[in-house]
Amino acid sequence: MNLQFKLAKHSVLPNNQVLEIWKDNEFIATVTVSEKDTVRVISKHSLSTIHRVGVINSVDVKINQRDEKETC
Repeated sequence: MNLQFKLAKHSVLPNNQVLEIWKDNEFIATVTVSEKDTVRVISKHSLSTIHRVGVINSVDVKINQRDEKETC
C-alpha cells in the first residue's frame, strides 16, 4: 500500500488549502478545516473511527472499501 499526502487548493475557498490523501495513486480523501476549531474528512469510502483511550484529541480513521451498491 502506497499512501501519499498532497497539499492542494480548496475548490470552493481558493485562499485555503486542503490535504489530499492518495492510496496507490487513487484519490481517496481530503482533510480540510471545517467550522471553528474543527477538521473535516471527506472520503470516497465509508469511514469508521477508533478513539484511543488516554490520547486526547486523536482519532484513527479506518478506510473501508465501499460496496459498489452503496450510494452517498
